[in-house]
Amino acid sequence: MLLKKINIKRFRSILDLKLDINTRNNFSTICGANNSGKTNVLKALNIFFNPDEYRLKEDVPSHKLGSRGGATYPEIVLTFEKNNVDHVIKRCFGVNGIEIEQYEKITFEDGKQVRTPQELKEIPKILNQIAFFFIPAINISFPNLINNLIDDVYELEYEKTRFSGLKKELKDSFDKYTNGLIDILNKLADEINPIFKEFNENWSVSFQNTSDVKKFKDLISEDVEFYLNDLSNRNIQGKGSGLQRLGYILLHSKMISKLKKKSVILCIDEPDVYLHQGLQKKLHGHLLELAKANQIIITSHSQTFIDCYKLDNVFLLDLEIGEEIFYQRTQAKYHPLNTCLVDLKVENGLKKIREYLGITDEDFDMLD
Repeated sequence: MLLKKINIKRFRSILDLKLDINTRNNFSTICGANNSGKTNVLKALNIFFNPDEYRLKEDVPSHKLGSRGGATYPEIVLTFEKNNVDHVIKRCFGVNGIEIEQYEKITFEDGKQVRTPQELKEIPKILNQIAFFFIPAINISFPNLINNLIDDVYELEYEKTRFSGLKKELKDSFDKYTNGLIDILNKLADEINPIFKEFNENWSVSFQNTSDVKKFKDLISEDVEFYLNDLSNRNIQGKGSGLQRLGYILLHSKMISKLKKKSVILCIDEPDVYLHQGLQKKLHGHLLELAKANQIIITSHSQTFIDCYKLDNVFLLDLEIGEEIFYQRTQAKYHPLNTCLVDLKVENGLKKIREYLGITDEDFDMLD
C-alpha cells in the first residue's frame, strides 16, 4: 500500500494543494523558503492518520476561523495504490474532528478509470494496513517513543519468545516486568548500536530502569530512561539538539525495520536540522536504505537531502500572501495565505528552484 496522491484543502496556510508522488521512488522531499508551508503538509498527513491531534483554532486557516459553512474546515484526501487499484479516502473535519468520510476504489479497465464507492466500515481495514510515523522538527518526545517501542516492538518481536509465557506474571509483578522489558529494549539497543557506530565509533545506546515502578504507565513515561553513550555523559537530554534528533530518528528507523506486515509511511520534518554536513550525508544514506522497503517523506532546506539532478519527487512550495481583508463578523483583519506548488517544468519554476538551492550560472549546472 503506497501513498500516491495528496490533496489538502483549508488546512493552516494551505487552501488547495495537490501532490502527485512517483510510487516507484519511495523517497520524497518537500522544500521551500521558511514559512512557505512545508511542515503543514506533514501535519495534515498526521491529523489524517491521527484525528485526535486535530486542533480547530490552529488547523483552520486564520482568515477562515469564525466563518460558517463546510468550506471553512480542513479536507484531506489521500490516494493509496496497491496491486493496480487506487484507494481514495477523504476525511473532512469540523468543529470537533472528523465529520464526513468517503472511500472509493479506482480500477482501470480498457484504459478507463472505474470509480466504485465503498462502505465506510472498510476505511479502518485499509488504514490498518499502514503504519504512519511523524517526527517533528521540535518537541520530540522520548517517553512517547519508548511507549511505541513497547507497544510495537515488544509485541511483534518477542511474542514467541520466553517473555510471552511471563506476560501474566510480569503484569502481576511489576518488578519482573520491568526487568524483562529493559532486557528486551537492550536487545533492541544491541541491534541499533552498529547503526550509531556508522555515525561515530564512540556512540552506543542502552536503556536503564531509573526507579521503583509504581504502576505500568509510570514505567512507560517516567521510569525507563534512554541514554546515548558517547564517552561523556549518558542522559540524552545532556546532548546537543542534533544528537537528540539523530537518536530519535535512528530509533524510529530500527523500529520500522521490524514492522513486516504493514506498509510504512515515515514523515520527518527537517532531518538535517542541527546536524553538520558529514552527519547529514550519513543520515541521508541511511534513510535512502530504509526507503528501499518503506515510504519516506521529508521536508528539508539541505541540498544533501534534495535530488538536485533528477528532481524526482521533489516538491517546491511557495507562499502567496493576499491583500488585507477585513472580516466584519470577527472584527479582524487578515492577509489570506496560500501555500502553492511551484511547477518545476516551466522556466519560472526552474528559476525559483535555482534561487532556492543557491545555484548560479557559475556553478556546475545540476539542473541542466
